[in-house]
Amino acid sequence: MIRTGKLLQRQSVLQLVRPKLEQKNEVADITEAIEGREDRKIFAPEYISPERQAPHSLWKRLVRQDCLRRRNVIEIPEFYVGSLLRVTYTDKYAQEKSTIFAGRVIYLHGFGTNHKVLLRNFVNGTMVNLKIDLYSPIIQRIEVLRLEKWKDSNLQYLKLCDPAYCTVPLDMMPEPPTPLNKPLKYFEGKVMFKRPTQMPEPPVTEQEMVDDPIGTEGKHFNGHWQNIHYGDNRISLKQNQKWPQYQNLFADEFTIKEDDIYAQYRHRLANWAKYDIMRHHNFVDEKESVIKEMSRNKKILPQKTRAVGRPKVDYSKISKVWIEDYNLKTCEPSK
Repeated sequence: MIRTGKLLQRQSVLQLVRPKLEQKNEVADITEAIEGREDRKIFAPEYISPERQAPHSLWKRLVRQDCLRRRNVIEIPEFYVGSLLRVTYTDKYAQEKSTIFAGRVIYLHGFGTNHKVLLRNFVNGTMVNLKIDLYSPIIQRIEVLRLEKWKDSNLQYLKLCDPAYCTVPLDMMPEPPTPLNKPLKYFEGKVMFKRPTQMPEPPVTEQEMVDDPIGTEGKHFNGHWQNIHYGDNRISLKQNQKWPQYQNLFADEFTIKEDDIYAQYRHRLANWAKYDIMRHHNFVDEKESVIKEMSRNKKILPQKTRAVGRPKVDYSKISKVWIEDYNLKTCEPSK
């Protein structure tokens, strides 16, 4: 009876053991990486200079070297906008002097060591946004829980969606990423927006205004439905545009028209970029030069970089002498 009891006890203990998840992780060498998934030490999105700036300035070359030095200290994996990350960073107010935060990458911003990442997660019924500096010295570890790539470079619209899109458990098990020798597919899911908090109201008739003048005050009565609108409706003039339109009797009509056309052209020249959704920063030529530069730095920096620290001093050979009486003018011991 004792043996059977022990056997049943062992079986009950074995049933509580969580089975291991068998993951077939195909690992590819970094040398087999296809275009677009190169080694992050050689090429990363933060290496590309902002638009309309000189890409090969001395300052930017030094910043890329600082990025490579930091990447030699801590492993910064490959991730994109939409990926799920778990970051461990130093926190002096925490009990273990470190804090873990997980979330979805909303956007990436910044050049070089100023590269910033915004993570969003739904924690304890509250949506939390955490912006971290990718090259900050307080970052201890960065893990990729799920490698995803969305077509949008900014996912701020997820705040209008269901919180399930940004809900990431802190103890989530990392999923095996796509091998480097295969292209990474885009996220093909459809994001559904939440229902509006306030539905549009129907217009008010004249009879309702007569019957209830207080309850219908401020409502639409011209036959149009009331819609939710944010912002003001003030008249905003375009650049180099005058209102009301000027009238010059001493100038010909075609010259006045030419001035208006030129003013509209100047306005489109300064503002057409933010309305064109098909426009992007073409950095193909800069990418090739950056890869050559960083591959050269990867070989040279380990030889040139030295550990900076306090030099070791043998205090046993230093005799401490305390002089009580000395001359204030000559700073020498008084006789």
